[in-house]
Amino acid sequence: MELPRVKSRIDGFDDVLGGGIPRGSVVLVTGLPGTMKSSLGWSILLNNAKDDGAKCLYVSLEQTKPSLENQMAAMGFDMEVARRSIHSLDVGTIQKELGRSATKPWMDFLRRTSSQSSRTAGPSCSTSSSGSGTSGPRRSSSRRPPRSPCSPP
Repeated sequence: MELPRVKSRIDGFDDVLGGGIPRGSVVLVTGLPGTMKSSLGWSILLNNAKDDGAKCLYVSLEQTKPSLENQMAAMGFDMEVARRSIHSLDVGTIQKELGRSATKPWMDFLRRTSSQSSRTAGPSCSTSSSGSGTSGPRRSSSRRPPRSPCSPP
């Protein structure tokens, strides 16, 4: 039985992956700052939202939501569709929810948020982004989540 796939909509990439990223898989995207890792994740989410009506979750552990949205708008992404279809969380929101405590399990917050989002409007795709800084949830003893362009529906 073939696994359902989430298309990246990157020319040639989906062909190499046998039709896209297997739904429910975790994909780690690594690279130096400025190599467009966040843009890759955003592009996959936005294109799935536009083409398939996917509800998406983007978690940034370094960049604020306004900064991320400004960056993506400057790159020409359709922010009207993004605001309707991509639920963005940033480290500031996570810290506010957790009371800025480094000892609280921030992964539980992410799971709870994703679960709440799943019950209402998705997400059918998600990604997280983290840079090289040391602020926020990284101080926790929990491991930070890998980037995941595809989460189970």
